[in-house]
Amino acid sequence: TAEASRVQESLTCPLCHQMFRQAILAPCCGATFCSDCVIDRLAHSSVENSCCPGCGKEVLAHQLVANEDIRRQVDKITQSSKAMAIASQKEQEQKLMLENRPKL
Repeated sequence: TAEASRVQESLTCPLCHQMFRQAILAPCCGATFCSDCVIDRLAHSSVENSCCPGCGKEVLAHQLVANEDIRRQVDKITQSSKAMAIASQKEQEQKLMLENRPKL
């Protein structure tokens, strides 16, 4: 659905284009990134050129803060996806059992 697409897009890191892993917030502009993505980006830039990937302003790794709201949302979606996968697997197992049971 369109809403699901919007939710997924809002939980996608602009650097790696995957669902956020350990979402972290840049205080300079409020942009959110995966912790590893932004730390790696800052680590590969010179000290005098540590720029936020979101706005280009100077930012240091210790200034970044966990984005707890996004982390909770990602956790909910991850747990929901796992539950759906388990339910689907159980459904497949039951289907196989019914198909393979001896005919009377």
